[in-house]
Parts: sequence; C-alpha cells; structure tokens
Amino acid sequence: MSVLKEIVADLRAAISGGGLTERQVDEAIRKLSKIRTYNEQKFPALPSAKFTDTSGSAPQTLAEALLWKLGHWKKYKKFAANYEAHDPRPTKNGVVLYAFVKHLKDRSQPIYDQHAIRALWAIDPEMRKHEPKLKTLLFRRNGKWRASGNGGDPRECYKLFLDRMPKVLSKTNEPSLAKLDRLLMPLGQSIKRATRKAQNSYEAFCEIRGAG
Repeated sequence: MSVLKEIVADLRAAISGGGLTERQVDEAIRKLSKIRTYNEQKFPALPSAKFTDTSGSAPQTLAEALLWKLGHWKKYKKFAANYEAHDPRPTKNGVVLYAFVKHLKDRSQPIYDQHAIRALWAIDPEMRKHEPKLKTLLFRRNGKWRASGNGGDPRECYKLFLDRMPKVLSKTNEPSLAKLDRLLMPLGQSIKRATRKAQNSYEAFCEIRGAG
C-alpha cells in the first residue's frame, strides 16, 4: 500500500498545484507499473475511425457470433442502437456503456467506469465535497466495495466525473485522455485490490487517499 499512497499523494499535490501534466502522469504510470499496468492486450488502442452498426436480427460477423455465444447478443443490440441514436440517454444501470458510446462518437469524451471514478476520487481533492454520493456509488453499507459502481444514481456520478476531469489537468502541458485512461484504470483497480480484504474497505481507501 505504500507505493499506492505515494502515487496518490503525488497526484493530489500536482492537482492542487495547478493540474496534472503529461510528465506527472507518465511518472505515476511508471511507479504504478510496480503493482499493475494497463492491459494493452485486453484493451488495444481503439482506431480513430467512426463505427457503424451493421448488425441485423442475427449475427453477421465473427465478432457478433462470439457475442451471441457468450450470451451478450441482446446487450450488444442495445449498445449498437444507443450508438446509432441521435440523442442517446443513459439509464441508471447503463452509464458505463453510455459513456463508452459517447467516447466512440467523440474522442474528447473520457472513458468512464468504476475504476476511473475510484481513482479520480482518490487523487482529486475537490471530490471530498461529494463524498456521500461517491461512497453510495462504490460501497455497500457495510463498507465493502460493490462489484460495480451501481449504487445510488450512477448518472449523477458520471456528470461529476465529466465536470472534474478537465479541471484536474494542467493547461500548459495537458496529458491526452488515452494516457489518463492508462493511469486511472489500473490505479482504480489497484486501490480496490489493495483494500477489498480489509474489514472496512472504505476506511482502507481513506488511508490510501490521506487526509489532504
């Protein structure tokens, strides 16, 4: 946990001092690599080209056939419809995929999930103002982590994430969203893994975050 505490403390100081620079994010990624790295094989870089929904009522491609076999065909069809929609709307239990649709259509929109907002909660001092909302999103009443960030109203926490992301970045040497994703995802995963076996995971999280 000492490495995590150091990384979080450095990032919090950087945000308080004017925002994260690319160099500071690179350094945090380097330190975090001792614990966990972004899985490039599981999540290879996305192409910049626009996607098109070519699916019909049944799978037409090998990728779609795999989704069908895994039992995700209905979920995929909903995702594709949301992507094609002129004005998609997030549902309470579909915020992560909605955010991904937004990212695919506009790469200036950040990727969002439980790990990303957990990491941002840890490193952004301003997130303290929203502690009850974030705690309900990510923790059960017994202080243990939820399996996913689906507590309370995830839509409100996604709005908070969108509001805070640009504000934690330096205006002079701003890191790319792709680089931030390579920091936030493994950092959020590492924090959860390091604290999930604690009697009270929330208190263990607060210990990593520190009092500042």
